[in-house]
Amino acid sequence: MSHIELNTVLNIIDRNTVKGKRDYAMILLAAITGLRNIDVVELSLDSIDWRNGEIRIIQEKTDKALALPLTTDVGKAIKDYILNARPKNNSDKIFLRTKAPIRATSMGLKNQKLNQLFSLLRSYLKHYLPLERKLSDNTIRAYGKALELFFDYIKAIKRVPLHKVTFEMIDRNILSAFLDYLESERNCSKTTRNHRLTIIRAFYAFAAESDITVVAHYEEILKVASARVDEKLIEHMSEEAVKAII
Repeated sequence: MSHIELNTVLNIIDRNTVKGKRDYAMILLAAITGLRNIDVVELSLDSIDWRNGEIRIIQEKTDKALALPLTTDVGKAIKDYILNARPKNNSDKIFLRTKAPIRATSMGLKNQKLNQLFSLLRSYLKHYLPLERKLSDNTIRAYGKALELFFDYIKAIKRVPLHKVTFEMIDRNILSAFLDYLESERNCSKTTRNHRLTIIRAFYAFAAESDITVVAHYEEILKVASARVDEKLIEHMSEEAVKAII
C-alpha cells in the first residue's frame, strides 16, 4: 500500500468511535511495521515494551522471535485505543471485537471453507439482517437475490468460479458496468438500478464494519453515484375536474 493509499484509508476512519480507534491503530501498525495480519491479531498486551519502545512477538507463521521499533505514531494510536476504547475484558489480546461476544478481532483472517467475501456475506444474510436488523424473510431474500446477481456478474466477467470471487476483483468501474448491464440487458429502471446499488453499499458497509481490510474496498464502492431519476411532473387539474371530484 502506497503512502497515498494508506493516508486515504486512515483519513476515512472516524477516530472518535471505539471501532475507529481500534481500526486506525491496527491499520497503522500493520502498514508501518509490515506485520502479517495474524501477528497483528495475536498481539498481546505484554508484546509492547513501552519503556524501550519495542514490539516483541513470536511470529505465528515462522515461530521465530521478532523485535520491532515502536514508532511514535503507532505507539500513540495503540495507547489511545487501549486507554480510551478497548472493551474491559480478560483477554490478553490488544485488539478486540467491538460487539458481543468480545474476543480478539479477525482482521480478515479467512474462514477455513469460505473466502473472506463469502464468509462475510453469510454472516450478513444469516445473522446481521435477521437478528440485528430484524428484517423480514422477504426483504432478506430480496437482498440475497440482488447480491447473488452481482457476484454472478463478477464471476462471468472475471471468468472464475463463484467461490473464487474476491473483494479485490471489484472496483467502481466493474460496479458501474454491472449497473449499466441491469438497465441495458435486464431492462431495469433507474429506480431499480439505484435500489441494487443501495443493497450493495449496505453489504459493503457491514463488511467494512466487520473487517478493517474491507474499508478501502468500501471506499471504492462509494465512488459510484446513484443514477438521476427524472421526476414526473403532476399537471394541475382543471377547475371542472376539481369540481367533479368534490
